[in-house]
Amino acid sequence: MSEILTQEEIDSLLQAVTKGELPQDSEPRPRPRRHQTVQVYDFHHQNRISKDQVRTLQMLHQTFSRAVSSSLSAYLRIVVEVQLTSVEQPTFGEFMVSLPSPSVSGIFEMPPLKGGALFDMDPRLVFPMIDRILGGAGRASIQVRELTEIERTLVVRLFRRLLGDLQQAWSQIGRFDIRLLKVETNPQFIQLTPPNDIALLVMFDVRMGEVSGMMSMCFPFPMLEPILSKLMAQRWLGSPGAGHAGGASPEMHGHLQSARLGLRAVLEPIHIPVERLNALQPGDIIPLPHVPLSSAGLAGGHDLPVTVEVAGHPRFVGRVGQRQRRRAVEITGVLDAPGGAHG
Repeated sequence: MSEILTQEEIDSLLQAVTKGELPQDSEPRPRPRRHQTVQVYDFHHQNRISKDQVRTLQMLHQTFSRAVSSSLSAYLRIVVEVQLTSVEQPTFGEFMVSLPSPSVSGIFEMPPLKGGALFDMDPRLVFPMIDRILGGAGRASIQVRELTEIERTLVVRLFRRLLGDLQQAWSQIGRFDIRLLKVETNPQFIQLTPPNDIALLVMFDVRMGEVSGMMSMCFPFPMLEPILSKLMAQRWLGSPGAGHAGGASPEMHGHLQSARLGLRAVLEPIHIPVERLNALQPGDIIPLPHVPLSSAGLAGGHDLPVTVEVAGHPRFVGRVGQRQRRRAVEITGVLDAPGGAHG
């Protein structure tokens, strides 16, 4: 509680103020400030995409990098490793200045999103990949230059394959019809958005044998703005319970339902002496022990047991028969484990 001054004390203070005799210690001292961390903010580099949305984009493009690794390895017939390195938010102008000349860039669109985005690959990667496509060894010593018409056609095919993987990865967010518009080698001719606009830059490290380089994608912020609400991590991962082990998103479930698997009906094995095996000639008949030989022709064999394999794995047991004058297999049981079945 503050002390109450008497009238004499008040008069004494007033006289001291008038004569300039007020003690210096009586002046109020500023309170010590607590330690505060000051964060520098650059108004030219506003992060308009939240950290949560950036994490979602990181997960999405990690899926893309794994798909591209498999796709390029199969297409080029060599092991290709693609790893996501960073997700940044520079201005579009800063990104364009960083591109070499000549560059190998693909401009693509993502309807229903408006505008275009940019897919760029290091020319030191592109030319060895073209060499692999044409049957070469993918040499790293190829000199970087302008693309010929044949090389441009091969790059278009390569980029369309990669954009197909990108569309598959982005299907976790929504339906996008990703299409390659053109391939450009001069960065000065690329005008997707004003240079001061913020862009999302996704960068990858690509390794193919002894060759390595960078691959990047640049999405202007105005293009992504309509779907930012869908990039929240909680919404992307699904509602409570969607992230449990064994769960799958509706998009993934739909793709799995439309996947094609190979089925094969395999007869039970039979054993014959090596001497007889060596004596087999075209036209010889091998009797099957499961049914009488007379019923093993095309018109019979209804009791012939088989194992039905799905993608090379035993999954069902059945028997051979006919349906509408076509050979068929009737499923009679499901294999729970190797060698076991139940009806």
